[in-house]
Amino acid sequence: MAQTIAQVISSINNSELRIAIEMLLTALASTGLTTNVTGNLTGNVTGNLTGDVAGDITLPKTSIAADTDLSDGDFDTSFIDLSGEDASCDISNWVPTPGKFYVITCSDVSTADPTVTLKLGATFDGTNDIATFDAAAESLVLFAISATRLVIVENVDEVALSFSGS
Repeated sequence: MAQTIAQVISSINNSELRIAIEMLLTALASTGLTTNVTGNLTGNVTGNLTGDVAGDITLPKTSIAADTDLSDGDFDTSFIDLSGEDASCDISNWVPTPGKFYVITCSDVSTADPTVTLKLGATFDGTNDIATFDAAAESLVLFAISATRLVIVENVDEVALSFSGS
């Protein structure tokens, strides 16, 4: 039967040796341990994840239910749900993070058509800087190649794109 590292460490009778091993593992973890993981990885990953990834990846969702000015910033997550229901939920001054994928979806458009407006000078496809979601289930799948350029990977149910003229 395979044992976990924690089980092996706890079975060591010599307390000084056990403490030394725990300190060593803590030091390795803080300096960037490189290893292969087989099985489930649950929790937050800080830093870069490189290599082949197999299995399911679940992205945390940010729900936007009111007008939001990102003040030249980015969303906290890559999965954004525009869920205005009874209010406008327009996003303005968005600056995407280069190298990041985004999924922006609209779950409700009861009273207003939600819009996502990029920071001045940024575009979704080289021209347009506004995305308007006029029906529930419309979605954009995007990849940021820079802070000023998003590539549209998929436009689900025809999100309308336009240029603000600025």
